[in-house]
Amino acid sequence: MSPGKGQRMRTSISVRTPEILYVDDSEDDQLLAVEAVEATGRDNDLRIAGSAIEIWTTLLARLESGSPLPVLLVVDLRMPQVDGHLLMDKLAEDPDLSTIPVIVLTTSADPMDVRMANGNGAYRYHEKPHRFEDLVDLWSGILDLAES
Repeated sequence: MSPGKGQRMRTSISVRTPEILYVDDSEDDQLLAVEAVEATGRDNDLRIAGSAIEIWTTLLARLESGSPLPVLLVVDLRMPQVDGHLLMDKLAEDPDLSTIPVIVLTTSADPMDVRMANGNGAYRYHEKPHRFEDLVDLWSGILDLAES
């Protein structure tokens, strides 16, 4: 039924919350990230992975199926088996995945890690804050970036 003269047609628009994938092998840091994002009070679609291999497999599966890719990746550097540097190398080699901005969130303040991450295309590099309030502020900035 179409609207009559002077009536408005109702439409619903579905707005998808931007998805962020966070990879960190530390369950404590994963939990802190979730709590910090929740503390921002903002809508979010934060997905957690425990290894670089898990993220890589997820991204390849999405490419093959045509599923949407995340708008951001947040990557820890210090992980067993495959570290964040190697993950970023692999992302940079793939024309479809290299377009996803990568934010490094790590305990490392080593200048070599910063140089390597920047050389691998890191969009931003952050050391993990020690205070929860600072972590909330950091994740708020990441959400801002995801929404822009």
